[in-house]
Amino acid sequence: MLTANVRVPPPKNEPVLSYAPNTPERAQVKDALAMMEGERIEIPVLIGGKRILTGHTDTARMPHRHQH
Repeated sequence: MLTANVRVPPPKNEPVLSYAPNTPERAQVKDALAMMEGERIEIPVLIGGKRILTGHTDTARMPHRHQH
């Protein structure tokens, strides 16, 4: 038996953004992509559910821009 007073809020959708040229949301996405493009990260190996960082790095290509 449930003894709590449960009031579920009505669902609310997120706003739909257009990402059209010259919109702020498009500029934010471009800025985030440029920042990520310049990052160098070490991808860990997972062995037995544990993250292992070796310090050894190799090239990881962008799927949409292999020459980068």
